[in-house]
Amino acid sequence: MSEETTQKKDSQEEINIIELFKVIGNGFGNLFRWIGRLIHNVFVLFILILSFLKKYLIFIIIAAILGFVAERIASKYKSEVYEATAVVQTNYEIEFQLRARIQEFNELIINQDSIKLGRLLEIEPSKAAKLISFEIEPIYSINKLRFDYYDYIYEQDSTLQKNFSFNMYEEEMRFEDYDNFEIKAHSSENESFSLLNSKLWDFSDSPNITDRRDREMDVLLNKKKLLENSLKSIDSTRSVLRQVLITEANKPQNGAGTNIDLGAKEAYKETPELYSYEKDLSLELVSTIQDINKSKNFVNVIKRFPEYGSPFRIIKSYYLSIAFILLAILIILGIKLFKYLGSVEQNETWKFKKL
Repeated sequence: MSEETTQKKDSQEEINIIELFKVIGNGFGNLFRWIGRLIHNVFVLFILILSFLKKYLIFIIIAAILGFVAERIASKYKSEVYEATAVVQTNYEIEFQLRARIQEFNELIINQDSIKLGRLLEIEPSKAAKLISFEIEPIYSINKLRFDYYDYIYEQDSTLQKNFSFNMYEEEMRFEDYDNFEIKAHSSENESFSLLNSKLWDFSDSPNITDRRDREMDVLLNKKKLLENSLKSIDSTRSVLRQVLITEANKPQNGAGTNIDLGAKEAYKETPELYSYEKDLSLELVSTIQDINKSKNFVNVIKRFPEYGSPFRIIKSYYLSIAFILLAILIILGIKLFKYLGSVEQNETWKFKKL
């Protein structure tokens, strides 16, 4: 009895395995058939597009030519626009003030208040009237941003280190988190860009920013003076120590000669901490001097506006050609759609069905 039961179980298991393989095989078969139909449909769509382009190629070419001609005609009746670029580095967290100033200039341009704009930029109103717009965008090196990200992550706990990726860090960067910016100026005159270098990023008339600059400069100058005094003290200490060691080395040893060279070497061997401390102070002094030079100005100008700009087209010539081509395709498709709707009305294909 037990043997028959065992045989039935084995037979049932074999049937189940066969059915499982059939299901898997059917699944793969359906998948491959679906992929085949997809490839076929994509190919058919490609052929239909080629057929459409072949049938109406002449209309598309005419539309492209009309777009190009329209752009040429429009360019003759519109004034040329020129563009110039400057690159600056901000100090004292004045990114908001710089952007607000750029926005103020753009508002004055929109309102055609060339008198006030000229007064703020210290240029003639006739020159200010030629200005079209200003733009400001942060610029950064992706490598530097990665280093900043690693420095930030290093200071956080392990949970944040695991869950906060570089892409998330980059997305959360705000305008004020950058300190290098590209400023673009657009004008209908090509000889006034260098005049913008005098007042565009001058914040000397802002007392709050000036007071902050003065306080931070005092801190840096005091730090520089302290480091210089520390280095002088080290030099004095080294001189005294070296003199003592040389004096000790000049004493007779076992009644025969002196050991001046040995004494000089011992001076270096016995004061490694002093030399290491001196090196650290020297590096810190160099860094402090760099900070002082960098912090003298509210904005460090990396690249000034040149005297002349370069031609700038707000709308590229091929944009109009593309627009005309798309318009021609829409007109052709609209005509075909109206013809189709006319045939449907004649054949009475579409009717409401009884519910």
